[in-house]
Amino acid sequence: MEHALLDKGRFLPDQSCDKDTNPTCRYHWGAIHCVRSASPSPEGSGQQCCYDKNGFLMLSYDQMWGSRPHRSHDFGFTPYNEANKVPSLSHWFHDMIPFYQCCMWQEEQAVGCETFRFERRPSQDCVAYQSPGVAGVFGDPHIVTFDDLQYTFNGKGEYVLVRVDEPQLKLDVQGRFEQVSRNIYGPVNATHITSIVSASNNSVPIEVRLRPQHSQWRYRLDVFADGKRIFFDRPALRVQYFPGVTVYQPMYILNQSEIVIMFSSGAGVEVVENKGYMTSRVYLPWTYMNRTRGLFGNWSLDVNDDFMRPDGTLAAVDLNNFQSAHREFAQYWQLTDREQKDIGVAMFTREYGRTAAYYNDNQFIPNFIKEPANFLPANRSQDVARAIEICQDSYQCRYDYGMTLNRDMAEFTKNYLASITNIKETNARRVISCGILETPRFGRKSNFFFTPGTRVNFECNQNFILTGDKRRVCEENGRWNLPDYGYTECLRNQEYSQQTLFLTWGIIVAIIVPLALIICLCWFWCYYKPKTEGKEGFRFENIPRSKSASRLSLRSHSMGNITDTMKSSTLHSQYSDKPKTPGTPTEEPIKPLIGRSAPPPPNEPLDGETSGIGYTDSNKSDSNKSDKPSSLKKRRGYDKTYRTNEPLANAPEVEFPEKPWDLSEEDLLSITSPSDSESNRDSTLTRPAKDIEFLKPRQTGRRLLPSESGYSTKESEDPYSPKYDGQISPISSHYSPTYSEIYSPPISPTSDISPRNTYNNPGLPEPPKSAPATEIKTFTLPPQRGKSVETLIDPPSSEMPTFSSKSTMV
Repeated sequence: MEHALLDKGRFLPDQSCDKDTNPTCRYHWGAIHCVRSASPSPEGSGQQCCYDKNGFLMLSYDQMWGSRPHRSHDFGFTPYNEANKVPSLSHWFHDMIPFYQCCMWQEEQAVGCETFRFERRPSQDCVAYQSPGVAGVFGDPHIVTFDDLQYTFNGKGEYVLVRVDEPQLKLDVQGRFEQVSRNIYGPVNATHITSIVSASNNSVPIEVRLRPQHSQWRYRLDVFADGKRIFFDRPALRVQYFPGVTVYQPMYILNQSEIVIMFSSGAGVEVVENKGYMTSRVYLPWTYMNRTRGLFGNWSLDVNDDFMRPDGTLAAVDLNNFQSAHREFAQYWQLTDREQKDIGVAMFTREYGRTAAYYNDNQFIPNFIKEPANFLPANRSQDVARAIEICQDSYQCRYDYGMTLNRDMAEFTKNYLASITNIKETNARRVISCGILETPRFGRKSNFFFTPGTRVNFECNQNFILTGDKRRVCEENGRWNLPDYGYTECLRNQEYSQQTLFLTWGIIVAIIVPLALIICLCWFWCYYKPKTEGKEGFRFENIPRSKSASRLSLRSHSMGNITDTMKSSTLHSQYSDKPKTPGTPTEEPIKPLIGRSAPPPPNEPLDGETSGIGYTDSNKSDSNKSDKPSSLKKRRGYDKTYRTNEPLANAPEVEFPEKPWDLSEEDLLSITSPSDSESNRDSTLTRPAKDIEFLKPRQTGRRLLPSESGYSTKESEDPYSPKYDGQISPISSHYSPTYSEIYSPPISPTSDISPRNTYNNPGLPEPPKSAPATEIKTFTLPPQRGKSVETLIDPPSSEMPTFSSKSTMV
C-alpha cells in the first residue's frame, strides 16, 4: 500500500474506499484503502487495488471483496461516443451491476460469484511492479534529481525542470522562480519556486500557481487548465478529467493547498503549499529512463550525467560552489517566449500582458555561499546558532534560515527534503511477493498473505474432498515452493470416487499391457524365430519352376515322351482302380476296359526336402516303390498351394526375363517326328489329351505318377530318362508351360476350332493317326471337389498301340 500511495502518477484514491474520507468500504469489506488508475486505458478500462489492515493487496481469488479491474473507467474516455466510454454510466452498467447480481446478492461460493471473481474480474497481483522515479524542488530553491543528486540554484526567471522529447513520448515540466520577500535586514538575494506548469503528449497544459499572501484566505493555490482557472471546493469537483490529464485534490484538503496532476503516460506532478512556500515533486515511470533533460537531470541511475546541457554536453560543476552550477549549467535551461531547440517554449499563463522577459532577470546575482556562518556578519552569531538548532545537519535548511530568517521556510525546507528522501527510500525498497495463490473452488485458505515466509493451508467445504497439494509455502526468493501434485481441488464425493476408479484402472492397464507385450515377444523369440533361422531372404532366381500339369504333360504320360524337363510334373489327386463311366459326351465307352489302379502315395518328405513350392521331391517320393503292388490307400490331397497371377509378397520390382511362353515351330516338328520304336514306326505322336475341365479353385500342381507312365522309377536311374528307344523330349529345358497358352490340336485333322490350325499349315507332316480302341488301356480318376475329371491313356507294355480317329478321353 505504501508504494500505491506514493505512486502519484498512476494511482489516485478510490472514493468508495478512502482511508481519509470513506473508510467504510462498502464494496470491499476488510479493506482500509483502495486506489484506482488515474487515467483510462485506450480501451476505456481501469484498474483497482484494495489493501487490508496489514497493507497487503486483497485479491478476488481469495475473497469476493478483493480488488477488481474495471471494464469501464469512471471518468470515461474522450470523446465519449462509445457504449463503454460514457463517464460514470458505463462504469455502473459494466462493473457495478454485474457485481451486485453475481456476488452481492448471492453467496460467495456460488458458481456465478466464483465465475465473476476468477474469470470475469480477476485481480492482478503486484509481481514485477516497478516504483516510479522521483525528483523535486523546494525551498530557496534546492533541487534533488532523479538520480538523487542534490544542489542549489537561485536563478530568477522561468526554467525547464523536466523535458522529454521523443516521437512517442513527450513531457514538459517548467518552473518559475521569483525573489524571496524582504526580511528585517533588507532584500534577500535568493529565490523560491512560485509556479509549475506541465503538459504531456497531446494533453492540455496544467498550471499550478502560488497565490499572493493577501489572497490566501480561501485558496492557497490557483489552478489553470488550458489557460482557464478551475476550483476543487466541492466534492464532485475534487477529481477533474481533461483530455490526456487528470487533476485532483485530496479529499482531506479543503483549502486547495495540494494538487496532483496525472498524465495518461503515467507521469505525475505533485504541488504542495505551506505558509506561502511551495514545493513540487515529479513522478515518472520507467518508460522515461534515459530520456529526461533539464534541471532535474538525466534519469540514468548515474549522477555523473545529471548536469547535461541542452546541446548534450556535460558541465563541470562543483557541488560545494553554487556559482558553478548557476552559470555553467542551470542558466542554459532558461525559457523565453520563443521556442528554442531542445528547450521549448514557456507554457505559463500570464496576466496583464506580461512576458517571459518580465520574470527573467539575468542580472540578478544570488548568494553563492553555502553556510550561514560564512555569509552572515559576525554580529549575527545568534542567527547562525539558531539555524544550527533548527536544521541540524541539513545545509538546505540552514541556508534558507540564514537568508530569510524565516523559521517557517526553514522548517518546510527541512520537511520537504525529508519527504522526498523517504519517498525515494520507500520506492527503492524491493517488494518481494510470491504472487497469486488461487483458492480452490468450494474451498478456502488459512490466510491471504503472499510474502516470504507465509505458510498457507487449504481446506474444503462440507461434503467435498481435498485432492492435490494441501500446503504451500512462500519462499525467500519470491516463489511458492514446488508443489507435490501441481494442483489443488475440492471434489464432490461422487467425482472423487469416479476419479479414483479411473486412476485405478489406468494403473492396471498400464501394468498389464506392457506385460502382455513382453510375453508376446518372448513367445515369438522362443517359438517362431527358430523356424526362420537359416532361411535366406527372397531372391527372384530362387523361385522353383512350375509343377503344374498341362495337356502336353498328360499326353507325355500316355505316350511315354518327356514333356517337362523340370522333373516335377505330377498328378496330386486321389483315385481308385475302379473303372469310371465316361464323363464327356464326345467320348465313347469301350468294353471291356482294362482298369489300372493308382500307385500308392509317396512317403511324407522331411522338413526341407522339397523340390518346389509345396511339392515334395519326386525322386525321393517315388524311390523303392515302383515294384510294390498298388494299394487302396488314398493319396495325400493337394497342399493348398495354388498358382495365381498375383505378385509375390516382398518380391522385388524387377522385370521378368524374356522366355518363350509357347511352342515354337521347331517344337511342333519335333513332336510330330516319328519314333524309332517298332510300335511307333508307322504313326506319329498322338494329339494331346482333351482340355481338362477345371472346377474352382483351379488346380495347377500335380504329383508325378510313379509307375507305368513311360518313365523309369528306379532310384538308380533317371526318372525322366526315355523308356522306349527313340523317345525324345520336344520341349527345351528353359521352357515352362505353366503360364503359357498350351497349343491344342483340333479334334480331327479337318476341323479348325483350335487357336491355331497347325495342320493346315504347309510343310508340316500328316495329321497323327489314332490307335485302335481295342488296344487302348485307360484308367479314370474319381471326381473330387476342386479337382479335374480325367482319364489318362497309356500304351501296353509290350508294344505301342495303334490309334483310331475316336476320342480316347472319357
